[in-house]
Amino acid sequence: MLDRTSPLTRPRALALVALAWAAIYLPALGSLEIKGEEGRRILPAVTMLQSGDWIVPRIGGEPYLSKPPLLNWLVAISFKISGAQNEWTARAPTVLAVLALGLGLAWRGGAWLGPGGGLVAALLTLTSVGLMEKGRLAELEGLYVACFGLALVDWLASWRTGSNAWRLWLGPALPLGLGLLTKGPLCVVFFYVIVGAVLWRAGRLRELRHPAQFVGLALMLGIFAAWAMPYWQQAPRGKVGSAWSAQFTGRVQADEGFRFNNWIQNVPRGLFLFVPWAVFLPLLWQRETTAALAAQSPVDAAILRGARWALAVCFLVVLLLPGGLPRYILPLLVPAALLVAQALFAGDGLAVQWRKAWLLAAVVVISFGISAFGWVGCSRLFGWRIHYHELFMPALTVLPILFFQFKLYRAERIHALSTLQLALLSTAAIAAFTWAYALATPWLRGGENLRAAAARLNVASAPDAIYALAPGYQPFLFYLRPAPRYIAAIDGLPAGASGFLLVKNDALPAATTALAARGIPWHSVVTFDEKNRGRYFLLEFGRSNEG
Repeated sequence: MLDRTSPLTRPRALALVALAWAAIYLPALGSLEIKGEEGRRILPAVTMLQSGDWIVPRIGGEPYLSKPPLLNWLVAISFKISGAQNEWTARAPTVLAVLALGLGLAWRGGAWLGPGGGLVAALLTLTSVGLMEKGRLAELEGLYVACFGLALVDWLASWRTGSNAWRLWLGPALPLGLGLLTKGPLCVVFFYVIVGAVLWRAGRLRELRHPAQFVGLALMLGIFAAWAMPYWQQAPRGKVGSAWSAQFTGRVQADEGFRFNNWIQNVPRGLFLFVPWAVFLPLLWQRETTAALAAQSPVDAAILRGARWALAVCFLVVLLLPGGLPRYILPLLVPAALLVAQALFAGDGLAVQWRKAWLLAAVVVISFGISAFGWVGCSRLFGWRIHYHELFMPALTVLPILFFQFKLYRAERIHALSTLQLALLSTAAIAAFTWAYALATPWLRGGENLRAAAARLNVASAPDAIYALAPGYQPFLFYLRPAPRYIAAIDGLPAGASGFLLVKNDALPAATTALAARGIPWHSVVTFDEKNRGRYFLLEFGRSNEG
C-alpha cells in the first residue's frame, strides 16, 4: 500500500465519503425544475409505469431509440418505490450512483492506495466540477461515470494486490455491462485502453489472453444482450440501426456541420471538468513521482506509466474528433483522480523542491484567473455558457490549495496528513458553497417556465386527463397531473370520449378539421408559448358548447 502512515481505517474513510456526498449532492436536489436532457430520461420512465412496456423507451408516445434504458428503468423504479413523481425522486438514482462510486473508490482504492489514498481519490472525484454538475441531475453521465469508475478501480485494486485471474476479470464485468445499458460502448473502450496500457508497461499483455477475460467480456455483453435482443424485436424495424449508427457517427463527425469555435474549446473545457484538481495533473509526469513509485513497487510504477498515457490519449482523441464534446470524457475523471492520489501518496511522502511548489502555485493562480475572469470574456466573444461553478467554485477552492502549496514550500515534502487536509478542507469549502447555492434556489426559480406552463394546463383541465396529440419531446409534460395520454392522430381518441386535447400550433388545423369530421365539438381553453418549442393550444372537446 502507498499510504502506510494514514491514521484512517477504510470504514472511517467510507463514513467521510458518505458525509461529503450528502453535503454536496443532496442540498436542494429537487428544488429546481428539470433541465437539459433530464426530460429524455424521465418521460420514458413515466411511460413505462403507465404502459408496462419496459423494453422500448418512449417519449410523447413515440419510440426513443437513441439510448439504452438503464437510467429510465432506475427512475421508474424510484417513482414506483417512493410513490411520488417529482424532481427529487427523478434525480435520486443518479446521486445514489455517485454515492456508490465514492464508496467504491474509498473501499477498493483503499485496498491499493491505503485508506487515506482511497479517501482522497474519492473526494477528488466527488468534488470535481464535471461530476458535480452532472451528478445532481437525472442525466446519463453520473450513472455512466459510476459504472466505469467502479469497474476500473476494482480491476486496478485486484491487479495491484495480486488477485486471481477470475476475480480480476469477472469483477468489472457487471458494472461495465451496466455501463453498456446506460450509454453504450465508450466506457468499455476506455477501460480496455487503460488496462491494456498498464499491462503493456508491466510486460504482462499475455494476461489479456486468459480465459477469464473472455468470460468477463461475454458476461458484460450478455447483460446488454438480455435487453437488446427483445428490444430489436419490438422496436420499429429499420429505425434502430439507423438511430444507433447516427449516435456513433455523431461522435466521430459533427451532427450539424463542423463548428470551429466549439471544437477549439473542447480541450480547455475538458480540463475544466477536473477543476480544482487539474492543477495536480503535472505531478503524474514528474520524475520524482515515477522514481518514488519505481523504488517502492514496479507494479505501482507500471500503473502510473501506463495509465497516464492512456488517460492523455483517450482525452485528446475523443475531444479532437470533429463531433467530440467535453461530456464524452467525463469517465476519465476517475482514473485522473486515482493517479493524482497515487502520486500524492507515493512512498512516505513525495519530495518536491520548493521551486516546483511555487511553480505549481502559480499554475493554480493562473487557473483561477482564467476561471473567474477569462470565462466571462469568452462568453461574450464565443457565446460560451456560464455555469455557477465555472465562476465561483475555483474562488472557493483556490485558497485551500494555495495554503497547501505554502506548506510545500515550508516543508518541501507532501505528507499523507497534509494531502488529507487539502482534500478535506477543499471538500468542506465546496460543500459550504453548495449549501449557499441551495439557499439561493428560491431566487433561481424566476427563470423557470416548465412548471408554469404545466400549472396553467393543470388548472384549466382539472380533474380530467389531457390527451396529447403527437407532442414529441416536450419536458413540461412531466408536470401534468394526471400524466397525459399520448395519441398519434385524432382517430386515437376513444369513441365518445370527452376531455382536453393538447395540440401544437402546426398541427392545429388538421386536428380541428379531424374533430369536425367526426362531429366532435371543441373550443380553445388555453393558448401559451413554450420557450423555444413553439405555441400550444389546449382544446376542450366532446362537450356541447361554443365551437
